[in-house]
Amino acid sequence: MTDDPIVRCTDLRKEFAAVTAVDDLTIDIHDEFTSVIGPNGAGKTTTFNLLAGTLSPTAGRMELNGTDVTAKGPESRVHHGLSRTYQITNLFDELPAFENVRLAVQAVSDVPYANVFADALSDQEINRRTTEILDLVGFEEDRTTAAENLSQGYKRLLEIAIALAPEPDVLLLDEPTAGLAVDKKELVFDVVGDLADEYAVVLIEHKLDVVRDMSDRLVVMHNGQVLDSGPPEETLSNPEVQEAYLRGVTS
Repeated sequence: MTDDPIVRCTDLRKEFAAVTAVDDLTIDIHDEFTSVIGPNGAGKTTTFNLLAGTLSPTAGRMELNGTDVTAKGPESRVHHGLSRTYQITNLFDELPAFENVRLAVQAVSDVPYANVFADALSDQEINRRTTEILDLVGFEEDRTTAAENLSQGYKRLLEIAIALAPEPDVLLLDEPTAGLAVDKKELVFDVVGDLADEYAVVLIEHKLDVVRDMSDRLVVMHNGQVLDSGPPEETLSNPEVQEAYLRGVTS
């Protein structure tokens, strides 16, 4: 892990009318596995949307790899090294798995706009990178299968693969196992654990035993603020964390 943070948030705040969803969020994200936990309504998803540029902050500042991106949207943040997934999968359902990822790779490549809709076999470098990403996420299903016909677990893997297309420095994963059966959750968690060896990963997840074992750092949010942040066992032993999130019991 380097000393310089990939993401630096200083006094970020997001207000919706009379509601303050995130209040003076100050946090650095380094090249490590960070999990964001907290009860419903703690501000986790709003924080992710602020990081990704989907929401603009009411106040505060965000830097990405040393560049002020506070006023920049999602596309700009992708170019500065940040990519994300969503709780609800967002795929081209009728296209094959391979084509879903190939289009994402092509979109961030140097291919001229006029060639965006070229034959999938026309650029071997893009096809090579697409195959490499699918291998990286352990996509073992038939890659010619339409996305709509994949299991939910493999849809999640496909969405993670798409998020890797820009070769990000930091990968935001918003509850990637939400709604999955136990075996599919294990499939996704195995992949996420492997990816954390290659990328800085920031994960929202409710499965506490998993994030405790997998994470380098836990960020606990409550009422739109960071209640505590640090190594998992140390953070989970904080009485304030136990009161606010665990209700006095660490699982």
